[in-house]
Formats: sequence, structure tokens, C-alpha cells
Amino acid sequence: MAQVFPNLVGNAVRHGDLKRPVHVNLQRVGVNAVFSVYNFGETIPADAIPHLFTFGGRQSTYPAVEKGPAAGQGLGLFIASEHVAGYGRCIEAKSTDDMGTTFNVVLPIQ
Repeated sequence: MAQVFPNLVGNAVRHGDLKRPVHVNLQRVGVNAVFSVYNFGETIPADAIPHLFTFGGRQSTYPAVEKGPAAGQGLGLFIASEHVAGYGRCIEAKSTDDMGTTFNVVLPIQ
């Protein structure tokens, strides 16, 4: 999890609107903990969401070189997804122009 949370928060900051805050939330939902990261910024097309967590699924319209050395190679969501899947859970993503982008990490509470 030490790679998952910083990746999601870093992506939200990097791809978010610099004039609007990034929101991070942790809540219990039934038998799960849900960690959410929410921002406004570049909208992710609905048809691209299923591919975000695949190897090479980078969706940003900005190449890594334009976002600076911290932009990485676009593997962060794939790696984060694999870590969460190891717990038998998933990362969910939603993105709309009017509501922004939200990533939810659903993990079991044990």
C-alpha cells in the first residue's frame, strides 16, 4: 500500500487543476475501507477508464517529458492496481467534466 496511496495522490496533484484542491478521504463502507482521491483537471474519457489499470494504459494527453521528471512512465496505476488486487479488491475510477475525477481503493478491513 506504500506505493498505492502516494501514486494516486501524486497523480491527482499532477493532473489536477492547480487552482482547485485535491481531496483525500478514508471511510468504512461495510466490511471494506475505501480510500478516495478526488480532483478537478483533465477529464478521463469513459471509454478509457477500463484501460487505465493495464500495462501501458497511460491516458494523459501530456507526455512525461512535458510534465517533468516526476511524471514517470505511466506504470503507476497498473502497479497500484496489481497491489490492490493482491488483497482481492480493486481500484475504481470515475471522471466527468462537471464532477471531476475520483479514484477509490476498496480494501477489506480485517
